[in-house]
This record gives sequence, structure tokens and C-alpha cells, in this order.
Amino acid sequence: MNATILVVEDNEQIRVLLRDFLASKGYRTKGIRMLALSGFLQLEDEGNFFRDGFDGHIAKPIDIRQLSAIVKKHLGTE
Repeated sequence: MNATILVVEDNEQIRVLLRDFLASKGYRTKGIRMLALSGFLQLEDEGNFFRDGFDGHIAKPIDIRQLSAIVKKHLGTE
């Protein structure tokens, strides 16, 4: 298969099972860049976002310059 499926699941064990199952059927589940957008960003949340598979995070309210910089960083378009 040439399709990519975004797996969003907060339970790590279920997320891994879903990704493994879909990969066994020929689907891609990785390679999608994900940024977390949160209105309740706290220092300890940063590790959780990365643990949950996000590539980065942005706190609300959104600073457009920060958003632009993070998108460029993760898409390699700097």
C-alpha cells in the first residue's frame, strides 16, 4: 500500500498495536510531522508531547512568528 494513516491514540500500548497492525497490512504510519497545540502548556508537558509522538509543541495563544519558525524547523524549509 502507498497510503499513510495517522494513528492518534493516547494509550501507548494501543497506539503501538495499531501501528504494528497497519504496518503489517502495508500501510505507513510514520513520517507525518505532528505539532501539539495546547492552551494548558506546562513545563512537564514537553516530555509528554514527545513521548506521545509529537515533533514539537506550541502554546496558545499562538504567536504566528513562533508557529512559522516551528513549521519551518520540522519541514526542513528554513
